[in-house]
Amino acid sequence: MSAPHLLGQAEIARMVEIAAQIGPWAMPVLDALRAGQITLAFLRRDQRAPLDTMRRCALPVLCWLGDDDELSCGPAGWCPALPAAHWARAAMIHAAAGEAQHYAMLVAATILTGRVLLVETASRHAAAWRALMPGKPTMSILPRGGLHPIDTREIRH
Repeated sequence: MSAPHLLGQAEIARMVEIAAQIGPWAMPVLDALRAGQITLAFLRRDQRAPLDTMRRCALPVLCWLGDDDELSCGPAGWCPALPAAHWARAAMIHAAAGEAQHYAMLVAATILTGRVLLVETASRHAAAWRALMPGKPTMSILPRGGLHPIDTREIRH
């Protein structure tokens, strides 16, 4: 397993630069990071959640799990899923295309509660992720129609 860490200022700056190139949807989170309003723990499937570090952080913490790629597997495939869910005071299960207002709400929730888990996932796994958060405020962002993400292997030209 790789060693988990919170993002430093140089990593945040690079992330802002990349996000500006790929689209505006993530900019509210990145702007809040740059302004020092929140901090970010961006975890991978195989790493442990740095819970001690996240608990000691002076800033509100957003813990981000990106399960919306070609390996999307739901919480069963994520080592930090259950520990991060227990740590969080609130969550957003994001299973649709990104929109800036979703992430602005996420920033507000992080500042308000201090500990938010963001799970970006495929729509087929949204219910399983939400089930990890019983009794905690959880917002689910689902696609307006169809599935997310669209499997391009199934598109015929």
